Amino acid sequence: MNRMTAKTVPTHNRWRSLKVPVLLYAAIGLLLFIGSCAVAQSQGWMQMTGTSTVTGQPVGVTGTNPAEIKGSWTIRQVIDIFKVNQSELYAAFKIPAGTSLDMALNTLEGVVPDYSTEALRTWVGTRLKGG
Repeated sequence: MNRMTAKTVPTHNRWRSLKVPVLLYAAIGLLLFIGSCAVAQSQGWMQMTGTSTVTGQPVGVTGTNPAEIKGSWTIRQVIDIFKVNQSELYAAFKIPAGTSLDMALNTLEGVVPDYSTEALRTWVGTRLKGG
């Protein structure tokens, strides 16, 4: 009996995985993160504010625009910058009398039920207009 030896013939798989360097994976991940931030900013879903303009000039608070009020501000900053009476502010939002002037506005939102930073901006705006 004549025995034939069979050679193993490799098959070529079109869909085999490519060897991708680890740095390329890192670059793709970074690009996706930065790209999602850019999309969020362009759609108005995210806003970044800084302490200086593009030209390097410091961003100052004018004390005439309530939209400048940020949640990271303290009650003291609002009172000092916008010349608001502390007792009127506390009465308008039912803030407890013992609340520290150094409490951040965004922290105040979790403590005082009738308070929101947006409502504070509106209230300060009416005060600035003489209302």
